[in-house]
Amino acid sequence: MTKETKSFWKNISTLRKRSNDVKPWHAQWTLTFDVRVRWPHTARVLPGGLYVSYPCPLALRQEVVAFSHNRAATVTSDEYGNHWLLLDLSHERSDVHLSYQAVVATSPLMFDVGAFGDAVTPAHSRFLQAERGIETNHPTVAALAQKITARTQLAILQECFALVRKNLHYRVQKKEYGALYAASQGQGDCTEYASLLAALLRYHNIGARLTIGYMPDGVLHAITEAYLDGLWVPIDVTNAPDLMLGLPYDFVALMHANWMSAGRIEKLISFYYGRKAGSRCRPHIALTASLRPLAAPKVMLLGDAPSAIVPLPSRSDVKIVSPLFYNQLDRGELAFRLRLWHDRSYTVSGHLLLLAGDTVCRIYPCTVEAERETLVEIPLADCRRLWREWHDLRLVFCDPAEQSHPLATLTKPTTVHIR
Repeated sequence: MTKETKSFWKNISTLRKRSNDVKPWHAQWTLTFDVRVRWPHTARVLPGGLYVSYPCPLALRQEVVAFSHNRAATVTSDEYGNHWLLLDLSHERSDVHLSYQAVVATSPLMFDVGAFGDAVTPAHSRFLQAERGIETNHPTVAALAQKITARTQLAILQECFALVRKNLHYRVQKKEYGALYAASQGQGDCTEYASLLAALLRYHNIGARLTIGYMPDGVLHAITEAYLDGLWVPIDVTNAPDLMLGLPYDFVALMHANWMSAGRIEKLISFYYGRKAGSRCRPHIALTASLRPLAAPKVMLLGDAPSAIVPLPSRSDVKIVSPLFYNQLDRGELAFRLRLWHDRSYTVSGHLLLLAGDTVCRIYPCTVEAERETLVEIPLADCRRLWREWHDLRLVFCDPAEQSHPLATLTKPTTVHIR
């Protein structure tokens, strides 16, 4: 770990000890992508399509405020929430230039260990199986995974994290190798660190995925996300000396994907084309990307943005339809009682998150019925423990699409009125 990295992590506590006046977003960034595809005009190439990744909304961590690009393109996504711009090149016969600019708002987000239970949460099979770069079932990786003796999900995560940190030495690689290379060679960069942690977690039936994005200094970086109690929790095993649930710094995520797998569009850039008989020429693809902070944070509304605007995904707002009040439960405990409602014709299953500052302290599974009020109760005891250090707590609903819906601020009362 470099001297600069040690200093960075030493000063992380400053982020977590900010005042109670927590703003919705900590920072805003301008991400610029410029892609150029060139091929010899004598080449017998049949262009197909160009896919370019762009940031997607993440609950409490990231929001795309505005997005514009230089030419008409189609927005496409997959079932895992990744977004791409698709440019149809079937009729193109010249060099291609596609660029976009996104204004992205981000915030650090941490998770308290007390927010999670002991049982391992079932995850989608895609995030449990072995694949190229995350070779969970290879004997070399399996032998390493068998050193884990813990049984609860957080204990397993702790041991996997420590095992990766102990067995790997950081060294920048020329290619993206993944978990097997890391386990056999004992070295790697952020891709190998993140891949090996994902492989170890999957071996123990904890869902895991890779995420790539930009650090505050504009460096492209890979992290692991673990599926705990129905939420994706980011973990930076490369930089953090000890396990931290969440990211204590701003991180602009581009996609949740295994970019080492072949035959998928899960790359920063994917260009599909065909060749005519006898042609050996390949196109040349150049990417220029930059991330810079906005000196004077300013929210650009979609109506004020340039003409080539990609419509951001719509969402079903979950909101409170009755005032918060205290209620005495049958077992004699006090609780906040609130009624939730949303206007869609389907049921939304998600989680209520209780936050103190930028830290998720409690997680409550919650299902909001279709076009009906749903009664939810938050134990007052959970709030009282947090009110010892924080005056205001935030209550947020997180839906399956990883979008957040702010609900209420729970302010420390001078007296408690029972209703």
